[in-house]
Amino acid sequence: MIKKLFPLFILALVLAGCSGNSAPRASQPTLGNPNASVVVEEFSDLQCPACGLISPQVKQVVEANPNIAQLRYFHFPLPQHPYAFKAAEAAECALDQGKFWDYVGLTFQNQKNLNFDSLYSMAKTLGLDESKFKECLDSGSKKDLVKADLGEGYRRGVRATPTIYVNGQEARFTSYESFGNYLQSLATAAQAQP
Repeated sequence: MIKKLFPLFILALVLAGCSGNSAPRASQPTLGNPNASVVVEEFSDLQCPACGLISPQVKQVVEANPNIAQLRYFHFPLPQHPYAFKAAEAAECALDQGKFWDYVGLTFQNQKNLNFDSLYSMAKTLGLDESKFKECLDSGSKKDLVKADLGEGYRRGVRATPTIYVNGQEARFTSYESFGNYLQSLATAAQAQP
């Protein structure tokens, strides 16, 4: 009996550790219409190759449908990616200067060369105030935001990246066109409801 319960105990400890001090955030980085009928929530890892391919396309679909869609971004850095957690913190520091989406996009473009030095050089490339960015990143002040996103992902059962939810339901991304059509159909259905 103890042998059967031990793996569950370990899993509970791991999940508790990932979500510790991780109350839900007051708000997520967002893009698009705040009153949209279609809400896309993306759990992503800035060092994940699949995210590097899919996340920019998800962003483009939302940008192409600004009246009907909103994108909410959640960090879900995976442990096998050594710079993903710090890159997520860096993106949050860029958010303080209004450059979250630019920083995320540049990080995806530079995934193969990601290291601590590159996090600072990307901030410089984007014209961020370097001393404010460095102070923010070095202080670890954004760590709890990233942990909160991780905790939310674990609560929802996220196990891999990217994981995308549309109006609360997990969705599969097969292509830019099919995802765009899916969002359009959801918006049309929402408008048709009395």
